[in-house]
Amino acid sequence: MLHGFGRYAPPAEASHQAYGAIYGIVLKQSSLLAFVDNFRILGYICLLCIPLVLFVFRKVVARGGASAMH
Repeated sequence: MLHGFGRYAPPAEASHQAYGAIYGIVLKQSSLLAFVDNFRILGYICLLCIPLVLFVFRKVVARGGASAMH
């Protein structure tokens, strides 16, 4: 990567630009992985809530249906 930046800038500045480019790539990758992790965790939470909703709905139906809620 340093050779690519070396064509347009002095070696010291090209080195800084190369490190900056690598740092930007690492930040993008870490942000994407954090997003994927959060999306997966929220998916698991939603899947775990499905039985809870079904359990609560059964209790309401056993008490007398929708008229018991009003």
